[in-house]
Amino acid sequence: MGSNAPSDGRLFFSVERFDYTKGIKEKLLAYKNYFEKYPERIGKDVLYQVAVTNRRAVDTYRVYQDECILLAEGINKVCTCPTRPNWKPLIFQTEGLPRKELIACYLAMDIGVVTPKKDGMNLVKTLEDFYTIMLQTRNVRRQIVERVLKGIPMRNHFAISLKNAFDSLTRSCEANTTILNLKTASDESITDYASFDIKNELDEFEKDLRFLKFIESDNVYNVEQFVDVSLFLLYSLLLLLFSFNLIII
Repeated sequence: MGSNAPSDGRLFFSVERFDYTKGIKEKLLAYKNYFEKYPERIGKDVLYQVAVTNRRAVDTYRVYQDECILLAEGINKVCTCPTRPNWKPLIFQTEGLPRKELIACYLAMDIGVVTPKKDGMNLVKTLEDFYTIMLQTRNVRRQIVERVLKGIPMRNHFAISLKNAFDSLTRSCEANTTILNLKTASDESITDYASFDIKNELDEFEKDLRFLKFIESDNVYNVEQFVDVSLFLLYSLLLLLFSFNLIII
């Protein structure tokens, strides 16, 4: 907050990975608008933003990070206080904090700022993550095929498992695309990435989810359609073939 900080000054604190899913650019724009709307807060409030740099080898991440840094520098240039020339509205740090300092910041902050655009808990980051999630969903699909062929009722968790996998994959793609950039190894020291267009995989997930919704419906017309032998065999064959393709891969 600086020396001789005003008693009504507020410390905003935010810490996350330097990732487009965290809404860092939107946060900075909102903070700039905050001072435009409340100019009396200039010279009082400070945002301490810790954005730990990652994935600089990926062009889209590097461009996004550079844009955020330029935006942060612009805020410090525009928002100045004549009576407190050493005051800066924004402290933008791209290195992580030691645990003791992190705890100190949590204790000192007046307001914690959390602005994720997407849930990052289940993002697919490495090739190993991708293979694991596809293997798990292959097993779910195999169980669906077996239950369809045997006439056994479906379990609710099948749809939940496939939907969670679908969401994890879509959230891991570059913004507004189906491109997935994956680290080739889990080791943080390795910065090699592989890029995949997973549009076909996502389309198959959507087909599976629509199929599960269809056969679980209580609509009498759906039931009549489902017992039609040709339709029954078609759905079963499609699911079986997709499951087999995953095994080959």
